Amino acid sequence: MRFIVTRGKATAAIATFYFASLAAPALYTAIIYRGYSVHPLPAWYGVEILLIGWTHMLAPGGFAWLGNPILLVGLHLFIQRSTYSLWVSFVGLAVALASYALKGVFADRDTAEIVGFGIGFYLWLASFVLLLAANLWFRRSRFGRVNG
Repeated sequence: MRFIVTRGKATAAIATFYFASLAAPALYTAIIYRGYSVHPLPAWYGVEILLIGWTHMLAPGGFAWLGNPILLVGLHLFIQRSTYSLWVSFVGLAVALASYALKGVFADRDTAEIVGFGIGFYLWLASFVLLLAANLWFRRSRFGRVNG
């Protein structure tokens, strides 16, 4: 039995990874004082970051939140079979990878330092990688080397 990759299956996989990332813990933070973790904070879930992440746009690496609308645009272009989808997926992945530069998030009175990434963060990044891989796959198939 041969597994046939279709645009519908690829779109479903990308959407599944993205929506799963919203329901999973994405960031672990703590208040750091003189190099010691004095107060670990509850995990940030992907949906929380999606809703308030735009407020961190001016922080170093904070513009990584823009990966969310770029992913949606890239997915729309992928469904429409646009050749621009490949370039948008490259840009989206690059912007999403900038989240590694983010050192902390704003807490009530202090800045909470990021001490770890959760499964939601990696699912979010995987959705960008899947979009790029799907674009490369179907670009290859358009030239007759792969059926899809």
